[in-house]
Amino acid sequence: MDVYFTGSFWRGWGPINDLVTLSARLFGGAAVPSAGRKQRVPKLRKALAGVWPHPRGGDRVDLCIARKPGEVTGLLATPAFRERRHARALWIIDSFYLEELRRPGVLKAFDVVAYTREADGPDYRRLAGDRAMHLPWGTDALDHGSAAPAREFDLLRVGRQPPEWDDDEILARACAEAGLSFHGRPPDTPPRGAGRVDTAHHALMHWYGRARFVAAFCNIAAPSGVTHPTRAYLTGRWTDALACGASVIGVPPAGESHLVDWPGALLKTDGIDRAGGIGRLVGAVAAWTPEQAARNHLEALKRLDWRWRLAALAERLSISAPELDADLARLRARIAELSAAAPLTRTGQTAGCGTAPTRRN
Repeated sequence: MDVYFTGSFWRGWGPINDLVTLSARLFGGAAVPSAGRKQRVPKLRKALAGVWPHPRGGDRVDLCIARKPGEVTGLLATPAFRERRHARALWIIDSFYLEELRRPGVLKAFDVVAYTREADGPDYRRLAGDRAMHLPWGTDALDHGSAAPAREFDLLRVGRQPPEWDDDEILARACAEAGLSFHGRPPDTPPRGAGRVDTAHHALMHWYGRARFVAAFCNIAAPSGVTHPTRAYLTGRWTDALACGASVIGVPPAGESHLVDWPGALLKTDGIDRAGGIGRLVGAVAAWTPEQAARNHLEALKRLDWRWRLAALAERLSISAPELDADLARLRARIAELSAAAPLTRTGQTAGCGTAPTRRN
C-alpha cells in the first residue's frame, strides 16, 4: 500500500511526516508526495476532482494522508487517481477544519474516511456514512519513546506557547527562583550523547526524554492565528512527550484529554497564569519519581502508538501487512517486558487503541 501526502514533507509537521514514513514502511509501500508546489494541478482537473469517477479494480490499496480537509481535492487531482485501485483510504489529521471542505462530494472517492478528532465524528458520519472512521492522534512510542529514569530538566518548553510562557529568559528566571531546572526551545539537533537521528522530530523526542515535565496549552486556552478558534484538539506535543516519559503541564483540550489522562500524565493548570503554574509544578517535581516516567512510556505504548491506529485501518480495509504484524509483535513484547519489570497501576484501555484487532488476510 502506497501512502500519498500533499506536497513534500511539511515543516512544523514532524509527527505526521514520521507517520507517513512509518505507514509506508509497515504497509510495504512508498511515501509518495502529490500536488506539491513543484507539481501544479491544472485548475480544471482540480475543479472536476470530486466529479470524475475514479476507476475501481485490481488488488492495490492506497492510503492518502491530508493535513486538513482543504487538501483532499488536490490529492484527487493527481495522476494516481486515474489508475485502478481495489480501495482507497483517506486520513485527515486536522479534521476539525470542516469549513475547508467546500466540495463534500470529494469524499466519495474513498472507501474509508478517517478523522482524528473524536468530536468530529457526527460531521464525518453525516458526510461519509459508515465509511467514516475515528483514528486518534498517536506517537511512535516503540522506536522513539523513552522510559529513562534520569531527567536533566524539570520543565522543557517546546513550540508555540501563550504569552505568559513564551519568553524563555523570563521563564528560566522564574523557574530558577522556584528552584526548578529549565530548558527553553530545543535546537533541531539531539542532546549531547543521544547519537545520530534521522529527522529533527526524532531529535525532539530525545529532548522530551530528558525532561520531567513539558509545557503544553490547548488552542482554546492559548489561541493564535494559526489554530482553530473554537474547536479544541490534541497535538503531538502531548502524545510525544508522554511516549518519552515526560508528563505534561498546562491546559489539555476538552473532549480529547481522556486519550492522555492516566495517573501522573497531566498536571492541569488553572488557565495560563505563569506564577500559578510554576507554583503547582514545584510540588509536582518534589513528588516526582522515575516510576512516573516509566508509567507514562508504558501507557503510551499501550494506548497511543501509531501501530494500533494502522492495525485498525488494516482491519477495516481487510488487508494483510507482514511488516505491521512484526512491529505489533515487537510492541506487545515491549509492553509485556515493561509490565513485568515494574508493575504499575492498571488503567482501562480505550477500545481499539490498546489491542490490535484480528484481521482477515
